[in-house]
Amino acid sequence: MRNRVYALAALMLSLMVASAEARDHDRKRDRDRDREVKIRCESVGEKYSYCPTKTQGNVEIVKQLSKTDCREYDTWGSTGGGSGVWVRNGCRADFVVREDRRWGRGRDRDRDRDRDGEVTRLRCASEDWSYQHCDVRGRVGEARVVKQISKTKCDRDDNWGIDRRGIWVDRGCAAEFEVQER
Repeated sequence: MRNRVYALAALMLSLMVASAEARDHDRKRDRDRDREVKIRCESVGEKYSYCPTKTQGNVEIVKQLSKTDCREYDTWGSTGGGSGVWVRNGCRADFVVREDRRWGRGRDRDRDRDRDGEVTRLRCASEDWSYQHCDVRGRVGEARVVKQISKTKCDRDDNWGIDRRGIWVDRGCAAEFEVQER
């Protein structure tokens, strides 16, 4: 009889431990899972519009709302690793930012630091107040204005910014930029 009680107690204990491990695994999976942030950004008429996402990650268009075609790097784009979305020339759309909550922790952060590297200087200018994209050979990590060329002040995320391919300028911004590649 005593052996049955011990066996039953051991069985109950192992079930409780297995259940707790499963809950911990589920919590860890949910915590580490990529999160999606949805945002609507609209350009009224031909105007430029910037919409902060309050997160970072990969930005994708999920639904175009305008009759005007929304083309990445032309009428829409993202800045600062997905921290914002810009639209122009009548593009209106719903976007999703897929936030990778694992990014920047532990070994991933060290691996990214090892990739950080070359700093490039380039000139990018908005001719006749129009949008211009200036490609960078590697993936852009960060950028800053090092020399203002135009009379129009270049304000980040207003009339200039970065995306995966390089620097974009608009509405009269012309400057020399320092770009750190990943």
